[in-house]
Amino acid sequence: MRAVQRLTSCQRAALSNVRANAALNHDKAMPEVRERFTRLGYGEPELQGVLGWIQDLAPMCIHIHIGSVGRFLETDEFYRSQFETGTSCGALDDRNEIRKDWEKELFGGAYDEAKPFERCKYGALGVMNDYRGITSAYQYGDSYLVLKDVRLRTTFAATDSGGIQGSRLAVLDKYAHVLKEYNDNEVHRLVEVAMANTSLEDMPRVQPRLLRGLTADTTNDWATMGFPDLPQKKGRYFFEVELIRGCESPQVGLCSNHFVLAPRTKGDHLRGVGDDEHGWAADGQHSILWHKGKKLAWNRTWASKSKQLSENVVVGIAVDLDAGKIWFASDGEWDPEEKPSFGTDMLPKGTALYPALSFRGRAAFIFGPDFKHKAPTFKGKPFTQWPGMADGTVRADCPIVGNSNNVSIYKEIQIHGEVSLKRNVQRLVANRKHLEVSKSDRSWAVCVDGLQDADGSYARSGAKNGNAVYTQNGGSHKLYFDKDAEKWRLSKDEADPEAWLAEAPAAAASFEPPRHGWTVPINKRGRAPVSLLKSVLDGFKVGADVQDHIIKILGRQLKGSPELEVFRVGDNTTFEDEWNRLQRENKVKVPAEDVWIECVKKKHEEIMAGKSMKGATVVESQHPYPAKSHTWTQDVHLAKAQKLRVSFAEQCSTYDDCATFQVFSGGLSKSTAGVGARAHLKAISGPDQVHGTMIGQVEGEKWIVNIDKDESEICGCFREWLDAQPGRSCTATCAQDPTVVSVRYTPKAKVGSEIAGFTFHEGSPLHPFSISGFTAPGGPAQLKGVFAGWYLDVIALLKNAKFKNLSGEGLGTCPKNLQEIAENLDAFKKRLEAALDLDGVNFVFYNGLDFQLLPICAVQYKGIKVSEEIAAFNANGGVLSIASFKQDGPAQGAGVRAGWHLSLTETFERAENKTALGELTAAQVLEDPEQLLQLQDLTLMMEPANAAPEELFNGFGTDGWDNFTVHNNTAQFVFKSDGDGGDSSEGRWGVFAVVTDAKDPEPQAAVLEELAKLIPQATAQILGTTSSQVSVEPEDWDEARLRALCDRHGWEFEWMTEDGERQRRIEGASRARQAAAESAGTAQAESRTAWWRLDSMSRAFNGGDSRQLKRKIQAPQPIRTKS
Repeated sequence: MRAVQRLTSCQRAALSNVRANAALNHDKAMPEVRERFTRLGYGEPELQGVLGWIQDLAPMCIHIHIGSVGRFLETDEFYRSQFETGTSCGALDDRNEIRKDWEKELFGGAYDEAKPFERCKYGALGVMNDYRGITSAYQYGDSYLVLKDVRLRTTFAATDSGGIQGSRLAVLDKYAHVLKEYNDNEVHRLVEVAMANTSLEDMPRVQPRLLRGLTADTTNDWATMGFPDLPQKKGRYFFEVELIRGCESPQVGLCSNHFVLAPRTKGDHLRGVGDDEHGWAADGQHSILWHKGKKLAWNRTWASKSKQLSENVVVGIAVDLDAGKIWFASDGEWDPEEKPSFGTDMLPKGTALYPALSFRGRAAFIFGPDFKHKAPTFKGKPFTQWPGMADGTVRADCPIVGNSNNVSIYKEIQIHGEVSLKRNVQRLVANRKHLEVSKSDRSWAVCVDGLQDADGSYARSGAKNGNAVYTQNGGSHKLYFDKDAEKWRLSKDEADPEAWLAEAPAAAASFEPPRHGWTVPINKRGRAPVSLLKSVLDGFKVGADVQDHIIKILGRQLKGSPELEVFRVGDNTTFEDEWNRLQRENKVKVPAEDVWIECVKKKHEEIMAGKSMKGATVVESQHPYPAKSHTWTQDVHLAKAQKLRVSFAEQCSTYDDCATFQVFSGGLSKSTAGVGARAHLKAISGPDQVHGTMIGQVEGEKWIVNIDKDESEICGCFREWLDAQPGRSCTATCAQDPTVVSVRYTPKAKVGSEIAGFTFHEGSPLHPFSISGFTAPGGPAQLKGVFAGWYLDVIALLKNAKFKNLSGEGLGTCPKNLQEIAENLDAFKKRLEAALDLDGVNFVFYNGLDFQLLPICAVQYKGIKVSEEIAAFNANGGVLSIASFKQDGPAQGAGVRAGWHLSLTETFERAENKTALGELTAAQVLEDPEQLLQLQDLTLMMEPANAAPEELFNGFGTDGWDNFTVHNNTAQFVFKSDGDGGDSSEGRWGVFAVVTDAKDPEPQAAVLEELAKLIPQATAQILGTTSSQVSVEPEDWDEARLRALCDRHGWEFEWMTEDGERQRRIEGASRARQAAAESAGTAQAESRTAWWRLDSMSRAFNGGDSRQLKRKIQAPQPIRTKS
């Protein structure tokens, strides 16, 4: 619901249009769908199961070609539509006119004026739950991303949406008219998958493996399944196999541990249980006992029709391993004790056997204790359950994983709003071709990153010293092996051995350039003049003895340099290492990185002041900017200015119109937020989210937010505290620049060796614990810039195995979420105290929550008249807006600007306004706004006329970089590139802009040109390039690169294999059932038709956390400004 609230107006309109049509069409189609399900042999449970599966569980996928899209995913933060990328595997024309026409019909024209980023993104619904994704969508890619947290803002179709009417689209809970378009075979297969995934039956952990067969999809292929990890050599055991009606050519029995496992191997796929000397099986469909491939007569026959079983059959298997005998039963009728199905002449003593089954169709192993029929009562010890097996039924066909070949065409989905690669992607499932790349598909090129203009793709261009030479595509840099230095080097001038930009020792027994271990020359590693560094350290109150030590250890004067400089990386040590040591000795406080950032800032100020431009702000890209998909945003706010001037250097250029520099103003901006602004806050991890009102700012650009009193996250002890005294409000702290730090305590370093303890904040449910202090300086948290007062991410801690396994008096069971913590706070405090003795664990700390502004502000005029700040209102068409201001006041402090609307409805509904408003009505205020201006002790509810910022400038290419004025003091600058232009560094020079107060003189072109040289040079010289930033990766995709991509965005990774994906989904379904049982009790859960709906699923598939979905944007609570 939070994501829905953040949708833009065109996205909301599109969803609203589809929902309105879908509601009517769904209700109209339901009787016909019910009738059809009845005709196909199904009832209401199957229909509800299918609708529930589609609504809440069926995976939502985006298929991708990793080879062409992967490099953009490595650098971008969002999945983008063809309107942004200019590429598509479907319909594409120069101006996307075809797609625009389609979307106009689909969404009622809602996207006609939309920006490219606002357009919907397309994917497919995995209705068959196939581990391969959706095979009919392979034109879009043979690997796929599994999405999360997008379902509520997605629309659905039964086919490709190109050219169809919008009335054929559905939303997640209004789908019957789309289901009506499925053919009969699709419905049959969908029912099987849906009912298997929404059943409350337990999912055993022990699952059969594919022994032989091309796939484990036994509904389409004849395959052999069994349990080779659980063989037995001694004892008497009994189990059953239930063959489901429709089963074909079943061979039920046992295999020895010499049975050759050959999954997905042609030639062996048709050799099942009993087809060689290592298997013994019964086949009642053909009245055959199978062993060594021989067909032995059996006096049992199973009813069949058209080569399929016409009814269910339960096969009993009893084996006496000590005596070397096997008996079979058909529906409880056993072969005679004195005439075993297989005797000692066919089953050597000492043979280790395990249950196995070959078949096509559906079947299940039954390992008791509740068998369909009794075990035989032969002489000797009783037959017992097979050791190691899970109790109950274990499906051999894995019905929760289906086959997407059963779908005639992919079932398209349209996602409205952003698809964030971090927030909205759960997993990458990669095609195995990237694991087994053929020579003909390899490019053999490498990609260099971290060296600015030397970055890019390098193709093989010859050989030198017995190794390949690589030349930069579109550039002059070369990568080669230097025999004299015995190192790989990257250089612009191969003839000059001292001109190298990076080097690395050759990997043993390898002719390829190494991926890691690259170093850069000392003059490229970052350096600052001693005078500049000393001024920065003085500002951080660093003592003279420390400064002298740093200068002595890392100071050096290069040839031709006018003064002594301090280097980030020396010959024997680094600035970071020395600084960390000083932190451990408690001689410095700030992180090492902050020192160098401050050096850059001061140097820029020095340069700008030298050009008589003090107070101006520079906005620039890299020069040249990287030839890879990326985007960045910079907010500029000049508090003392009324208007801004943006001036560009003449060199500004981008490769083409897919690399743009945009400037926005207006709307909601964090930089202008103040007391009274409404905010949406989300916990650092976990699903907990709240709305609240900003009440004041504290040190470190942090805001204190009063949480709305009706938020469900305020529970347990927090709710008791809140209700104990009238006027109380729970609070949260949000940061303008939220920082999250993961700290590793090594096996020899206890948490308590650094952390003194944790402080509990009874009024802060989203971050109830913070660091109370440190026992000693220089610990791992402090070295990463963590300070006392930073908050502990308790949700991340709850997932830590060592923390969960803590035991002791009063600790109780480890809670699963914030709600359970609040219900038993004392136990959690004890557990947290015990955690101080842990080592080898990760703790996550953060300085405050991230926040987004909501399009409404609560402005309180306490003790002052409205007219003291607002000069006048405009009344137009029943809307009251601010015409102008007299002076600063609470409205502008909250971020309100001229043109914002007054919400008369919400203002007059607020209880605290009743006294001030008296008999005044909203209609009277519209007729005469002056009456409102004369009131005081009033809270006005203000809304922006347009929550989205206005685009003022869009520059690309070489022309059109004209200076312009922003008509307020805040602007947002956004640079985006699709990654093209790798062969033209000049075409990718980038952007350099200076933002000044509009009333100051306009900068001259010559000054801008000089600044465009000085500022980047100063930045590059001070920050430099660290060795860890340089990488040389193969252009081809392998497992290491794929996993690095997943690590970057926090995705799960899975090769496209049956067994791995099958097991993952079995485990997920098991967690879902457990979540349902925990939330409602098993009996209650079974009584509900749709236990798997969003409430329990959100807990099961998101780490066990629970949440309640918010109904709407809540009305804000009263705010109080500081007196």
